[in-house]
Parts: sequence; C-alpha cells; structure tokens
Amino acid sequence: MLCGDFHESQMVQTGGAVNIDASGGAVAAFLDYIYGKETCIETLETTDDQVELLKLASSYGLPNLAARLASEWQASLDSASALKLLPHIWTHSEFSDLADSCEQQILDDFALCVESADFLNLTAGQLGRILQRNELHVAREETVLQGVFKWVGASKAERTCHLELLLQNIDFPSMSVANLKHLSRFAQSAGAAGPGLSMDVNGALRLHRKRQADGSSEKPAKKTLFEALVPGFRR
Repeated sequence: MLCGDFHESQMVQTGGAVNIDASGGAVAAFLDYIYGKETCIETLETTDDQVELLKLASSYGLPNLAARLASEWQASLDSASALKLLPHIWTHSEFSDLADSCEQQILDDFALCVESADFLNLTAGQLGRILQRNELHVAREETVLQGVFKWVGASKAERTCHLELLLQNIDFPSMSVANLKHLSRFAQSAGAAGPGLSMDVNGALRLHRKRQADGSSEKPAKKTLFEALVPGFRR
C-alpha cells in the first residue's frame, strides 16, 4: 500500500501523513484480519466502527472480509443499523442484497426511522426508492409526509429541489380532511413544489367530498398483491 500505486504511496512520496478515514477500532480490526486474527462485527464497540470496517474491506480489496461482514450484518440487521449502513453501501454493487435488506427494515419501521438522526443521512435517491414501495408500513400517511418535510428541512438549500418529486409519492387521499386543508394553505408558499402539491391536495379533497356524498369511507384502491394477501397492511 505504501509503495505501490495506492493514494497512500503518493502521500508518502510527497512527505505527507498517511490518513485512513476510519476510527481506531475499525483500523485495529482491519489490521488484525490482515495478520490472521479472527475478525467479526461483534468485536467492534459501535455500529459506526462496524460500518467503517466494511468500507475498509471494500476500499482495500478484501472481498472475503467484506462478504463475511455483509453476511453478519444480514443476520443481525434492524432498522437502526439499516439506516446507518444503507448510505455507505449504496454505490457498491456487491452489497446489493444487503442494501435491499436495509430498505426492507426501513419500510417495516418507517415511523421509528423518521425519528432517527440517521434518517437525515439518506440521499434523495434512497428516500425516493423507499417512498415508492407500496409495502411501506405506516399507520397514517401523515407519517410519510412528516418524513419528507423533516428530510428536506435538514438541509433546505440543497434539498428543496427534491421536494416536488418526493411529494409525488404521498398518498394524499389517505390523509384527513383537516390536514389536507392545512397543506392547501402551505402549498401557496411552497415555491416550485407548490402548484403540484396544490393539485394533489385539491384532488384528494374532491375525492373525500365524493366519498362523503356516496356514503363511502373506503380508501382509494392502491393495492398490490402483497396488500391483498395481508388485509389491513396498507399505506
């Protein structure tokens, strides 16, 4: 690493320090593995260390270590670790199965995930993919909208441009009339996302009025095979 074509070799040749972007715990476990010691994610103290060790294994061409760590993650994955892990493995095709498992964990515990600080580290693409999935499990669609606004609000300057597209994944007719009226007022000051939001909200309000006139409280059909097999498990 210090003598070949790696970036670290270039640092040595120019007299600079060799920096490895990882914690001491992750680097120690990485070196232990190289020198023959058994390494697994349970030996690391924090989830951050575990994620960093996985990144080191991928960056420095140790596929066996990366595969072992990914397998261990699969066996112990929960929504908290899924939120931490997904942004780091998103661009690595060898972790596509693990990324899919992370998405599924977030889908199953979306309301809990929205309250986590790590939810804000998702990219627009990652959040959009999750919102598009019909098996997203929430008791109220308002929770999904809360997640979108919270994510955008964490960095308005960079993320407001994504708001219009993310809002297209909201099932507005599932929301209460009172909240739709609040959204109708908000749309007037929502910038570029306002016109589309206003149209969606007004359409949902019209559907509410129609259902009330028809004496029906049924939600609009947005069913998948999964939802049909599991009654009540719907967005």
